[in-house]
Order: sequence, then C-alpha cells, then structure tokens
Amino acid sequence: MNRLFKLVVYIIVLTIIAIQFAETLSLFTGLITVSAGTVIGFASMNTLGNLIAGIIIIASKPFKVGDRIYFLNRIADVIDIKLIYTLLEDIDGVRISIPNQKLIKEEIQNFGSHKILRREIFITPGFDVDPRLVEKALIEAAEKFDNILQYPEPRVDVYEFLDNAVKYRLIVFINNSKIIPRFDYQLKKAVYYTCEDYKIDIRTPELIEMNEARFDQEPFNPRKSA
Repeated sequence: MNRLFKLVVYIIVLTIIAIQFAETLSLFTGLITVSAGTVIGFASMNTLGNLIAGIIIIASKPFKVGDRIYFLNRIADVIDIKLIYTLLEDIDGVRISIPNQKLIKEEIQNFGSHKILRREIFITPGFDVDPRLVEKALIEAAEKFDNILQYPEPRVDVYEFLDNAVKYRLIVFINNSKIIPRFDYQLKKAVYYTCEDYKIDIRTPELIEMNEARFDQEPFNPRKSA
C-alpha cells in the first residue's frame, strides 16, 4: 500500500514538473521568437533605409567617385558608391564604409576633383606656457598665408603630453600640391618667428626639424615670398 502511494505521489510530482517545464519552454521559445523578429525587423528597416538613400545619392549625385568631400570633420575621397554604403578613403589612406542613410543626413562639402591637402606643424613648449597663448600664436602664423584654405579652417590641438613639454599640432589645408616643399618651409619659418614674438620657447628635444634650420635674420613676409 505504501509503495502504491509513493508511486502515485511520484507520478503526480513528475506530471506537475512536466507541465511547468512545458509552460516555461513555451514562454522561452516565444521570447526568442519575438526578439529575433524585432532584430530582423530593425535590420530590415536599416537595410531598406540605406537602399533608398543609395538610390537618392546615385540619382541626385551630390558627389561622385573621385570627388574629395568633407564629412563629419574628416576629409576623404569617394572610392565607390554602392546601394547600401559608400566607400571613402581619408587623406591618411584609411578606408571607411559609411551607410548611405548616414551620408544623406549629414552636411557634406564637396571639393570635387580639387584635392585639398593637410599640412601639419608640431611644436613642444614647456608645461609653463599657457595653451591659449600657443593656440593664438600658431593661428596667427597661419593667417599670414593667402593660400591656406579657410574651410576647413586652421586649427590647433594638443597632440601629446611629453615628460617635460606639451606637443601641440597646427593643422592647415591647401589645394595645390606643387607648392608643398616651399610652403612647408615658409610655414615653419612663420611659426618660428611668431613664437619668438610671443616669447614661447620651443627649444626642446622633441622639436621638429625646424629647430635645426637656419633662418634669415630679415623680417619674414610669406606673402611677398610666395
């Protein structure tokens, strides 16, 4: 009798567990189905949006393959335009795939086939020099040149913190590759003399090759020598 009672109890317990497991499994399966459907739905919407954006780009032609554009603070050449994404290559040679939907939402400046070039100058004054003074001096040096583009505008940033100095970078843009050697030399001279005027000591071990150059003592006028 006891054995029969225990057997009945076991059967009831197993039945309850089976029912609970079945309900849990069904709920779990349902959640997976809903989640998967949601993910697929969003993915389909993004794909469709990029596809429509690609058709708009191809039809309206805001830029074409070979153009150089300014997009999200980055200069890049258009390598290929596909229906879903556009392939760009920045001036450092890095290739980027941008979804077309993102491209048509952002402001783009198209330089066409006129290839603009970025030039950089580094200086490394000590930590005691006010960063605002450094920025003012470097921007003032850049403003002496007529062949520096105003858009993208010249800018200064802190490139690196060294052991005994701060490495600043002046970034400017030009659109004539033929003048690069002379332009780089003139820009270094302008930075050198402007830093002298502001009494910014740039004599550090990390200084660019400008520190080794010999400059004429006569006043420098980049516009006259351009």
